[in-house]
Amino acid sequence: IGGVALMVYLPPTALAKAKGYFAEEGLDVEILDIKGGGSQAASALIGGSVDFSANAIDHAIKAKTQSKELKAVHSHVRLPVMALVVSNKYKGVIKTIADLKGRPLGVTSPGSQTHMILGYLLVKNGVKPEDAKIIGAGGNTMPLAIEKDSAHAGMMLDPFFTVFMKQGKGFALVDMFTNKGTV
Repeated sequence: IGGVALMVYLPPTALAKAKGYFAEEGLDVEILDIKGGGSQAASALIGGSVDFSANAIDHAIKAKTQSKELKAVHSHVRLPVMALVVSNKYKGVIKTIADLKGRPLGVTSPGSQTHMILGYLLVKNGVKPEDAKIIGAGGNTMPLAIEKDSAHAGMMLDPFFTVFMKQGKGFALVDMFTNKGTV
């Protein structure tokens, strides 16, 4: 999995192991925490270093474009469960996605689902991705990157999003933890 701290990947995989589903299929599974997020876990799968990867669907699509035949097992919720979070330092300055032009923006890792979604949000709002500085800030270190101003905004996942928001350190420019925010 691309980071045990990223709650989106760990629960289904760990639950399947704990419930004995892998063992029922004759599999002795070791869950590896691959640093670098989903894109690194997908690369390990495509390269043959691992036999299974808990990942976002975009990695399977990319693999298919590289003529890699993967069997997909889907157990994801219907929402992206991420948010584009802005530091409170920029409240009143960054009001729209268009205001992100020219700023450093954090994603969990280059090539990750958060990177893909951020790119989509930028383009949809008239900002070319190359007109922002996209940095790989990590999943669990994204709050620190935003607090320390390495990223003025970043794509944040849980549990970090919930904690960051409860601490009042930023605001969600786009909240894809809800149906309304996702639409």
